[in-house]
Amino acid sequence: MLAFVINLFDLGGEQRLDKLGISSYSLVPFPGH
Repeated sequence: MLAFVINLFDLGGEQRLDKLGISSYSLVPFPGH
């Protein structure tokens, strides 16, 4: 499992990790502009 302070939705990192079967979570979701 990976942990991130900020999830930047525009970059798609969490979705990429999910596709690889890696679970993750973030403390602050940031949708962008």
